Amino acid sequence: MLHILMKPIIGLLLLLCVQLGKAGDIRVGKTSMKVSSGGTLSFKSNLLVAADALIINDGGVFVRNDQQCTLNLNTILDGTGVYSITGNDDCVITGNGAAISSLYIGNDHFVNINTDFTISGTLNLDAGIVDVADGYQLKITGTSSDAIIFNDDYNTASFISGTLVRNTEAGNEYAFPLGTVFEGFHPFKAGNLSSSGYITVNYDPNYDDSWNVRDTKIQLEAFGAWQVETDVSGITFSPSLSLFSSTGSLSDFYNLFYIEDAAASAGFVLDNNSGDESGEYLSSLSSYGSGVFAVSQVKMVNEDGNDVPELVNFLVKDGTGRTTFEVPGINNYEKVELSVYNRFGSLVYRSTTYANDFDCRDYPAGTYFYELTLTTPNSRDVLSRNIIEIMEHD
Repeated sequence: MLHILMKPIIGLLLLLCVQLGKAGDIRVGKTSMKVSSGGTLSFKSNLLVAADALIINDGGVFVRNDQQCTLNLNTILDGTGVYSITGNDDCVITGNGAAISSLYIGNDHFVNINTDFTISGTLNLDAGIVDVADGYQLKITGTSSDAIIFNDDYNTASFISGTLVRNTEAGNEYAFPLGTVFEGFHPFKAGNLSSSGYITVNYDPNYDDSWNVRDTKIQLEAFGAWQVETDVSGITFSPSLSLFSSTGSLSDFYNLFYIEDAAASAGFVLDNNSGDESGEYLSSLSSYGSGVFAVSQVKMVNEDGNDVPELVNFLVKDGTGRTTFEVPGINNYEKVELSVYNRFGSLVYRSTTYANDFDCRDYPAGTYFYELTLTTPNSRDVLSRNIIEIMEHD
């Protein structure tokens, strides 16, 4: 190994670029080392920083590894400079008490984090996947919404797999760019925070999608759910859930599914006011705290197989198309109840004896949400929630 052994030097300036990797691994023991502003340090091998070392980076430190390397960091690497991982192979971060200022990841490989790892400044996910091992977490202590920079796009190959913790301030929105190798990019966002504190999010691609209430099964999307925890009791936020799937962005109408405790019975919430405004996220203005969030289909199907009939919910106001919301075979049900809400969640129509008489000509054009309950001859309820789209004919 190459041992950098020097007496404490205040303000050591490393000018230009010092190539140390070719000489072998780098071990920093009892020493004080500073990369001043404008200076850079570049290496291609393993790096071991002992607990009694003092490293100050106010410039740039580059990892340009040609083969897998390990950064064994056993202390806080001080300073305001950026550490950049831009090599051609995987990089492993480990150690006890590992913490740095800012990290830039610009390779197309894995950065495996096998310790609790703290970043006080900015994490820039330009390329590659950050894989945080089970039992550990990646923690961002800066409260800026831009403390994580990432490509907010389904085709991105850059995200965090594992547990991500962010420090937040009231009123802001924070993104958690999470995913897995097999499921891809599945970010989560928390906005309109009621107060400040740390929020921890972990994406689970294998979340159980079988939730039952009475005789009805709630159908969750197969790509999983987000477990969200707050370190301060009472913090609430408005969630936005990724609609990215393995085949692209989902394009139907969905509900936000929420349960406070995944270990408890299925006392869940289906948020009828959630909706897709961006084409990429299912968002709600409602306030939630810690719990499990998932994307659910609005349609609910009875266990005995009584499915909701095919419903046409695109209505045209001026008579060139269907103007009434019709339930096929409506006379085959003992009872039909329909409630319709506008996009603000206000009830605009309610009937407990619905007879295919909701007429779109009585309402402004726009998107409405409905809840339909069909009671079968054997007194079983079939429930459906979806949209009614009222359009003007051009």
